[in-house]
Amino acid sequence: MLTDTQRRLVQRLYSWSKLGIYALASILVVSLAWVFLIMVDDIVFDSPGVYEAGLFAYFPIIIVLLALALVFLIWTTATVKKQEWADIERIARQPCETGEVPSSLTAGVAIGLGGGAIESLGRMGGNDRM
Repeated sequence: MLTDTQRRLVQRLYSWSKLGIYALASILVVSLAWVFLIMVDDIVFDSPGVYEAGLFAYFPIIIVLLALALVFLIWTTATVKKQEWADIERIARQPCETGEVPSSLTAGVAIGLGGGAIESLGRMGGNDRM
């Protein structure tokens, strides 16, 4: 069975990887909203040039969302490569006494195995930067 620390690590990995993907999706949504609002500003209000106050608001929002996405995704990737995560994977591969596997453990192991599979596919394709 998992200790409380290991259980929290699995939950954190599961939620932080989702938060990183949500932050990347939010960048797309904010950018599309920005383009739409600039288009409305040009068509309806016939404003000349670029709306500078909007740019000063847009860029910090994008920078913060990008920083959050990078922190969440890089932390998740770095944690999956640690020995503590290898111990959790070893426990997850053992048969359970009750016959049931917690869904958070299954999801966390799937994230780790998926990252390893993507990394090995990148190396097979000749991309050593992965």
